[in-house]
Amino acid sequence: MLGAVLFAGCCGAARCDYQDERADALFFQFADTTAGSQGFRPADIDTIVIERYALRDTPRVNKPDTLRLIRTRTDAYSPLVIDNASPFGAQVGRKLSDYRYVLLLPGRRRPARRVERFTITSIQLDGKLEADGCCTYYRNTSKSFLLNGRQVDAYDPTNDDQRVTVKLQRP
Repeated sequence: MLGAVLFAGCCGAARCDYQDERADALFFQFADTTAGSQGFRPADIDTIVIERYALRDTPRVNKPDTLRLIRTRTDAYSPLVIDNASPFGAQVGRKLSDYRYVLLLPGRRRPARRVERFTITSIQLDGKLEADGCCTYYRNTSKSFLLNGRQVDAYDPTNDDQRVTVKLQRP
């Protein structure tokens, strides 16, 4: 009994701040015009339409959740984060990998002649619970997906669980 009290006292003072709430998140950033013709001007990305399709729904029911994100010139190149609860609310029993996503760039100030489309499918996530004696936390160990049919590995190559931001460019 005394050992349990002493152990609890030790852990009671420990800060459990290892938890990364965005461990499974996908981070995207639009390339700017320094990427040449493959980059985007702020006016090209001032409006982003994000569609989320549940993978297990029947085609008749599979209407997308849709969100229109309006960006100012100052935040045009800020990362776009897609995870279990952002930019859409979390759904009970579903995770990021239970959906496919479509990002559309229709243009707000200057409507685009051709709407750019980025399709995110086949999201594969893996992780594990780790503990250091007092704290238990989730750590992502693998993160990949298809972007317009091209395989993307979004896991930190240093194995340090750092965020990997995928640059979105024109085809």
